Amino acid sequence: MTKESKKKYNRLMEKAEELFMKVGYKRISMDELAAAAGISKMTIYKHFSSKEALFTEVLIQMIERHFAVIAAETEKIPTSTEKIEYMLDYTIKNVENYSIHLYKDLMDLPYVMEAIIKYKGKKLEETWRAIIREGIEKGEIRPIDIEFAASFFNHLQYSLHNLIMKHEDKGIKWIVANVYDLIKYGILRK
Repeated sequence: MTKESKKKYNRLMEKAEELFMKVGYKRISMDELAAAAGISKMTIYKHFSSKEALFTEVLIQMIERHFAVIAAETEKIPTSTEKIEYMLDYTIKNVENYSIHLYKDLMDLPYVMEAIIKYKGKKLEETWRAIIREGIEKGEIRPIDIEFAASFFNHLQYSLHNLIMKHEDKGIKWIVANVYDLIKYGILRK
């Protein structure tokens, strides 16, 4: 890729992410994406076979950035319980960056949703597995089935998407905060 081509690609990815996050997938056309990036629609099609392919790549790059931040931050955190708290808080803080339109549009794009959940799920399970294993080794977490626990936290993303659709009037942050409150504190009195 030439230097100029790389610049156009980067500008496209930046503008596509900005617009997809703000208005969702369905409410933006390829013409609007091209105009926002200051490139031709033909240039977009040189890199991506469809708007769906562009959308998927934007989401994958976002996931990569999020997990780079998570890895760097959890490395600095001394205890596994604080790392778990960080992971839960990170989701609550970042979930507000995405419009309800984005979540709805993802639900209507099963192939994209499946690809993203699979990609994100692999990274999420690796992260949870490492945190839980470390916690057990340090005696900070009781001995539990690491694979099951990592899978549980990964599968929460499915539930979160469904809960967001069902309770969208409450707001995304409210939904995620309540789910994580149940995880952290349970429902039974001590």
